[in-house]
Amino acid sequence: MYERISMPFDLIYHLVQRFKMFRHLHSLYRIDDTSFCIEFEKNHRYCIDLSRGTSLIYPIVSCPTTKHYQSPFDKTLSKRCTNGSILEVSIPNNDRIIRWKISRCVGYKIEVTLIQCELTG
Repeated sequence: MYERISMPFDLIYHLVQRFKMFRHLHSLYRIDDTSFCIEFEKNHRYCIDLSRGTSLIYPIVSCPTTKHYQSPFDKTLSKRCTNGSILEVSIPNNDRIIRWKISRCVGYKIEVTLIQCELTG
């Protein structure tokens, strides 16, 4: 049996404060079945691992991909989050959830997307 690790709330809070400094989201894509790479301006990259029992967020230098995902979810994620502006980063209801509000200008309209990561473990 392995030990379950979950991120403490104060660490999630400090990560959200760090994420609030960024204004531009360069990309967000899946690198593994349960992991995502989020890249902000100036090559600040973080891995979001949403594995059951061990959900973590940690900085990385490069995002290694094990395979190239082409599902409708991944295509929509790429379309809605690539080169977007970050409007808001929050922790709703003081829970172990990080929510990004991202907007993109597409032609004459603005698309707003909410990305929510539950780090409940």
